[in-house]
Amino acid sequence: MTDISQEERAYRAALYEVDGIGPARIQVLLNYFGTAKSVWGASESTLKEIGLPKDAVFELGKRKSRIDPKQHLSALAKIGIRAIVPDDEEYPKLLKEIDNSPQVLFIRGRFLPQDERSLAVVGTRKATPYGRDVTERLVEQLAAQHFTIVSGLARGIDGTAHRAALESGARTIAVMGGGVDRVYPPEHVGLAQEIAKHGAVVSEFAPGKLPVPGNFPARNRIISGLSLGVLVIEGASQSGTKITASLAAQQGREVFAVPGPITSRQSQAPADLLKLGAKLVTDVSDILDELPDLKDSHTGRTKSVLEVNLDALTSEERKVVELLSEGNLHIDEIVRQVEMKAPVVSATLTMLEIKGVVKQLGGMVYGRK
Repeated sequence: MTDISQEERAYRAALYEVDGIGPARIQVLLNYFGTAKSVWGASESTLKEIGLPKDAVFELGKRKSRIDPKQHLSALAKIGIRAIVPDDEEYPKLLKEIDNSPQVLFIRGRFLPQDERSLAVVGTRKATPYGRDVTERLVEQLAAQHFTIVSGLARGIDGTAHRAALESGARTIAVMGGGVDRVYPPEHVGLAQEIAKHGAVVSEFAPGKLPVPGNFPARNRIISGLSLGVLVIEGASQSGTKITASLAAQQGREVFAVPGPITSRQSQAPADLLKLGAKLVTDVSDILDELPDLKDSHTGRTKSVLEVNLDALTSEERKVVELLSEGNLHIDEIVRQVEMKAPVVSATLTMLEIKGVVKQLGGMVYGRK
């Protein structure tokens, strides 16, 4: 059960909707006044005396004249949006542990107790075929180990991670940089709806708030805060991905990174993190090794995403697999390098696809699976 009244929940949610009063200021106001209802009822002069900027005082007054917090919370519930607070049983325990944990989370979907076993999977919006491929494989392995996958619903690695989780039957949580009703990018609206059915779409930002760039550092601290660790798959040297990893380290969470081709710009962030001591990951066992409390569920080493049992393949298949281990290639280049006839290579690739060893990435380009 919860120790907070629905009335206090409504006032707290209403404060989050006031322009100019962000999460940090709300925490200061709650510390001073004790309750959100008291903040809502405070006079303009009192708010100014304690240092709230004039613009924020004006916006609060304007908001107070427009809505009744309790009625507004009921209206949000009618469109499938709830507000949860740290006193609620549903509020994630891991998130409570971080500094400045959100005093309100707006949510579509629901947190479940099993979401305490969660891992953030993050990376660049400009994912390469290699990055998408590795994301799919690792998320599939994490799903088999009953992890909930946390990410940010962005293009690239985030979207791939969410989809792979859903396809693997795992729960997944999307943390937004704007209101939960302001899905960005727009092509992920359908994905967000599926996530809400099989996990949760959450935000510290009130419904209606746009996902402006300044919101994303705050969003990233929630991604890491919800998770036992953060797995970085691709990202440029200067990227938000590294910010999330840095926040995870500050929160005492594990940081994992997947190595990539040194010729790719998107391999720079993982490489930088590995130099700083992040755990190198090629399969889920590398993650479980760093999470000792979860080892009782680890029943053996999973096949590495970078390894395959070559003894089980024909000589032609081994040649192709060994070649593709170095990177994705067009079928014409495969024919040239393995020095086999095109029909033989085509048949070999088909058999490797059936065996789940390789897959076509589009345009007759093949890569390891």
